[in-house]
Amino acid sequence: GPLSLDGIEVDVSSGVPSAGDSFILNPARSASANFALQITDPRKIAAASAVTSSVSSGNAGDGKIDAVAVAGTNTLPLASPVTLTFNPDALGVGVPGFDVTGGPGGIGPLPYDPATESAGKSLALGATGLSVTVSAVP
Repeated sequence: GPLSLDGIEVDVSSGVPSAGDSFILNPARSASANFALQITDPRKIAAASAVTSSVSSGNAGDGKIDAVAVAGTNTLPLASPVTLTFNPDALGVGVPGFDVTGGPGGIGPLPYDPATESAGKSLALGATGLSVTVSAVP
């Protein structure tokens, strides 16, 4: 009768099997022959991040967010936007960082010293599954 394995059925009922008979099945051997280019204009490709960032027009410094990383989307969408506000005393007098508002709460403050970390520092935004890389002097 037919042999069945992982959804493939092979009928070997005709003829007489002999010791050493073998079969090679290549179900995807020519699959790539059906690939074809459908879009030639890169502006038509729909690609986006689950999260975006922006800089307030009222910023006094040149601080910026270089990258936003999403570890998982199970916490998205956030209840409200997350805002990082630089504070030279965020973690105590003379200890700079960012005050954090919005999102699920309980995120900040986050340490960031532009005097020593202006080349870039990654900051994890608590249980949101998000992290941002900030740089320069806010």
